[in-house]
Amino acid sequence: MKISPSDIQKAKLRAATQRIYHVIPYDGAWLVKRAGNRRASRVFVTRDEALDFVGVRSSAARRLKTVDEVVVHNANGGVEARMKPIGDGGTPAKK
Repeated sequence: MKISPSDIQKAKLRAATQRIYHVIPYDGAWLVKRAGNRRASRVFVTRDEALDFVGVRSSAARRLKTVDEVVVHNANGGVEARMKPIGDGGTPAKK
């Protein structure tokens, strides 16, 4: 599948306007990384800690205030789930 330059521009615009974070396993730890950034925002020992940080598991534990979407990756690098953070009394919405 070939990616066109317009698709790349659309992806960059989406990453710039939406706050999308990736939860990625790496060398026995879990990284939280904003889309488009080279470096991780934070590194956690467990997956649950990383999900708490972005607000997917608990809005009370949430550290990041502005998250539009969370993409959770599996050990192979593929996308395991796309989720919305928990709002006021809400539940995570998987896409």
